[in-house]
Amino acid sequence: MRVLLVEPETVCRAALLRLLSEREGIRVAAARAGEAEGPLAGPVEVDVALVALDMGGGQGLHVAQHLVAAGVPVAALTRQQGRAHLVHALSQGIRGYLPRAATPEELVLALQVVAGGGTYIHPSANWPPRQGGHETDLTEREAAFLVLLERGAGTPELARAFFLSEKTVRNALSALFAKLGARSRLEAVAAARARRLL
Repeated sequence: MRVLLVEPETVCRAALLRLLSEREGIRVAAARAGEAEGPLAGPVEVDVALVALDMGGGQGLHVAQHLVAAGVPVAALTRQQGRAHLVHALSQGIRGYLPRAATPEELVLALQVVAGGGTYIHPSANWPPRQGGHETDLTEREAAFLVLLERGAGTPELARAFFLSEKTVRNALSALFAKLGARSRLEAVAAARARRLL
């Protein structure tokens, strides 16, 4: 698996480069600090990109969007957590979402899943529900489910992305559909769009 690493912090970039280079089956094709070093998706052929989303001035998201547009699957590392950040990242085509506190094994797993066409969302992204009392308030997981449903994800992909059983996913989708007054995935996505939840 060929990896493009985009990390602005020199020490972090060096540590990630070493970590990934020591893993069997992984080759870091390029390690960059960001766009200042030139085009990111040019002649370098990669299977997946690992991008630090928390680069200054929104550069991390811009780099990720550029790579997604070029057809490169992107996994993101971030210090930020929260519903808005996760949902926004997923809506921009980012397929992997990890906190910087992820273990090396979790990082490698995420890269493998994303390179293979799947979605990986770190278990810590299952934050507790927002407090608000409205029946259409969505939990963090429900909001992320909607983004992935909009992309056409099925029950198996949702189960893998969130480390849940397929039965748990089906139960969660039933609860989500009830909140939105929907009977199907298509109706749920349409209802979420109408309510500006997507």
